[in-house]
Amino acid sequence: MYKVIIISIVVVVICYGCAVSKSTEAKISELSQINGQKTVQITEKQNITNSSFFIEKGRISTSGDGGRINLLFTLKYSQPGNYLISLKSTTGIEAFRVLLTEDTVLINDRMNQITLYGNPYEFEKISGLPSALFKLIFGDFFISGNNKEILQDCLDNSMTISDYYKGLIVKSIIDCKLGKTKIVTLTSGAPNELINIFYSRYKPDRYKIPGKIEVNDFRRKVKIIIKIEKYSVPWSDEMKFIPGNGYKLRRLL
Repeated sequence: MYKVIIISIVVVVICYGCAVSKSTEAKISELSQINGQKTVQITEKQNITNSSFFIEKGRISTSGDGGRINLLFTLKYSQPGNYLISLKSTTGIEAFRVLLTEDTVLINDRMNQITLYGNPYEFEKISGLPSALFKLIFGDFFISGNNKEILQDCLDNSMTISDYYKGLIVKSIIDCKLGKTKIVTLTSGAPNELINIFYSRYKPDRYKIPGKIEVNDFRRKVKIIIKIEKYSVPWSDEMKFIPGNGYKLRRLL
């Protein structure tokens, strides 16, 4: 059960359905005639994680061998790479509160009155996703720097880029008109070691956030659908994680 929930957290670490944005609206960029390198630069510039933000209301559903889970969530993000996530039942009762930073992971399990603690590496072992790739869940574009290769310049409104990070091949297909990723494939190269992420229903604001994100994890046989109903970008409030009063401490395993 923990693994299914934490996979959901990672894929909350996340994005967006019929949203209300406080960002300034902008016209869609026509990038189809721009060369590949310029398209990469524009796409990276439109990443939502370039700013701090607050997902005020969202929904996440998972289905697979472990059954079905439906949750509400909020998520606060502050640079560089700090996340505070609240997962709630559909009736609004908080089940988990999660803090992820560059060196710490804390999870309040309110149902069992336990505070789990660990580091990002331990979290990655459970989730199967390096923390640097969390931004993919928001529709953000990831490049590692030296390993990227443009496999196909804009053709039929699509550009394909391959990258390599911590043993994973990251293949991104960019919508050349939007300057946003529309499909990402993560694989180690081994059979069934494959995660596909599909983005759709982009919002016509500055960051062009996808309205729907679908994640298919073939190894874990889990499908995750994420929607956001309200969010604020940029956001400048503070993040607080308060361990449960009297909760037992347990190492994240």
